Order: sequence, then C-alpha cells, then structure tokens
Amino acid sequence: MKIKNPFTTPQIKESDLKEWLVQVLYPREFSAGGSTKTSAKKRITSRIHYARKTGVLARAENRSVHAATFFEWACAQRGWEALAEVNGLPRNASVPLTSPPAAKGETSKVSPLSIPTDLESSQAALIDAHKKNIELQQENEVLERERRATAQFLKKRQKRADQGREHGRKGRGVKREK
Repeated sequence: MKIKNPFTTPQIKESDLKEWLVQVLYPREFSAGGSTKTSAKKRITSRIHYARKTGVLARAENRSVHAATFFEWACAQRGWEALAEVNGLPRNASVPLTSPPAAKGETSKVSPLSIPTDLESSQAALIDAHKKNIELQQENEVLERERRATAQFLKKRQKRADQGREHGRKGRGVKREK
C-alpha cells in the first residue's frame, strides 16, 4: 500500500509531522486512539529529541522543521522502514560514497590434469598418486588424533571448571568457626 505525503512545503509544522508519523509508522496505535496513540507519539518525540540532543538532527525553528533534512534522517532510522513506501517524500539527495573493496589476488600452484598416453607413464603416475594418497591419509590420521586429544582436554578442563564452580557454591553458605 502506497501512502501519499501530505507535506508539499519545504517547512513542516512539527506537531502535524508527529501526528502523520504516528499514522504511517504505527497504524494500529493511531486507529486505537487514546493513550495508545499518545504512547506512540511519545516514542516518536523521544527519538526526535535524542537525535537533536546528539546533534544528528537540527532543532526546530518557529515550531517547524526542514522537510528534506528531517525525512533524510527519518528514513535512516531502524524500525521506520514504512517511510520508504511513502510517495513523494522530500529527501535530500546526499549519497554516501564508498570506495570499492580492494581487489584480492592469490598466487598458488596450478595443477593441470595431464593424462599420460603410454602405458609406462600411466603406471608411474598411478604409483605416484597412490603414494601421495597414502601420505595424505597418514597426515589426516595424525590431525584427527590431535583433534580428538584437544577435544578430550577441553572436555576434562570444562568438567574440572564445573566441579570447582559447584564446590564454590556449596562452600558459600558454610560458616567456619574461628
């Protein structure tokens, strides 16, 4: 659902603006009226007040705000994504420019697959591949043993910490005689 912007002037009365923001951002609270509508308006007022206090948003002049500056700030607020659906909102055209990420390059071995055509070189390549496979399996077994030992060490360490914590809890309530 596209909502139309009722503000066509560069200066907007802040009270009208808050009322309209409640209608757009919190439609349930707005239709409920009463204290729920007032609560929603207070949330908006609080966020505007904080932005002014931190210097992000300019103070109102003669109870009016500059529309483009205000809506640029408002559209960037978390939870106020509904403002993006409003047609014709006055926004400043400031766009943050960032440089493109640095190019990442890597140099590594290139291992093209060459298939030998004669029988002797095929057999030699198969034997080399088999030896390399055995070496890698042995290295994998060593790494797996190290991983298991590290996991066991961490498990033992955690168990000891849990026991110490439990003993500390038990000892907290015991009064010792002097």
